[in-house]
Order: sequence, then structure tokens, then C-alpha cells
Amino acid sequence: MKLVLRALALLAMTAAAQAQTADDRFPRPSAENPSAVEALKGWLGNKAAARPVPATATISTPKPAVKPAIATTAPRPANQSTLEPTLASAPATSLLPVEPSTTASAPAVLRVPPAAPTVKAAGCRRIISAYYYQGKRTASGAAFNPHGLTAAHRTLPFGTKLMVTNPRTGKQVTVTVNDRGPFVRGVSLDLSLGAAKAIGMRGTAAMCMARL
Repeated sequence: MKLVLRALALLAMTAAAQAQTADDRFPRPSAENPSAVEALKGWLGNKAAARPVPATATISTPKPAVKPAIATTAPRPANQSTLEPTLASAPATSLLPVEPSTTASAPAVLRVPPAAPTVKAAGCRRIISAYYYQGKRTASGAAFNPHGLTAAHRTLPFGTKLMVTNPRTGKQVTVTVNDRGPFVRGVSLDLSLGAAKAIGMRGTAAMCMARL
């Protein structure tokens, strides 16, 4: 292309040098005698029209093939209901309840023994009683034993069994009347030393007496 342009320019310069007059040097362009510039433009236009225009290629991107979904659910057996969950699919930890573990020990419980209840025999009567430990022979004729379980009463017949209860300790003792007394005003019964120790009596005190 550059060589062609240079040749055309050289031809134009040669033609201008050969003109003798002003009219010949600058001729009026016409359809039969065009100027060098017009001739150059026409030649370039014809050259461009003669060149074939390449068609635009359309590139189509192929779409990826869609693979069918594969079912991963295991088929149920024919004899199993669709409403019952399968135990095989459940985790092992869901079948057993999990109990929280603790290392705290239970507090020690001290058991307090209950107080001895006050036992009352049928027909129990509150009296004032005392005890004695001196003497050799009782009014019944039997020898006096201060450590035995005997008692002295003013009117009860000899051999009468009495149940004496100490309301403070709840202890009871059964004594046999074998002597007469007491001879102190306000005291209803005299116990032997052994009987007084059995119910925890320490001197003159209020007792509960019942006849058996």
C-alpha cells in the first residue's frame, strides 16, 4: 500500500511540472479528467469494495448435559409399614436415655433416736412416790430385799401387782406389795431401792400407778 501511494504522488508531481500554463497546471476537475486526489479516492474506494467481507462466525457454547438424580434412599422391605420408623437408621445413642452423671455424694443424715413414749396402763393414777432401803423384815413376814422389786402400800392386800411409770423417763416397773407404808403425809407409795433405780427415780416424785 505504501509503494502505491508513493507512485501516485510521484505521478502527480510529474504532471504538475509538465504544465505550461496556469490552466494546465491547475486543471478544473471533471468527470472525464478528474484530479489526482479524486482519482486516488476513487481507486481506494474500488479497492475496498472489491475486498470480500468475512462473515461473522457465530460460536455456540454447548450446554452441559444434565445427569439424572440417583436415589440414595434404601428401599423399604415389603413387610414393613411406611409409618413405622426403621430402627436401623436411628443412631444408637437415641435409643437409650442419657442420664446426667454427678460425683456429688449425698449428705450424711444423722438419725436422732425418738424420745421414749410415756406408757400408761389402764386405770393409771397419778401419785407421789418415794423409795426406802432400810429394814430387815416386811409387814407380810417376808425378808426385806432393798434390791428387789417390791413396794409398801397402806391398804392394798399383800401380793398385789402394781405397774409404776416414771413420766419423765417413760420407764416402767412392776412391783409386788409386801409391806405397809409409807408413813409420811402426802406420799402414797414406797418403792424399794431396786424398783426406784429401774425407772430412774431419784427421791420423792410424781409417778403413775396402775393396778394389774
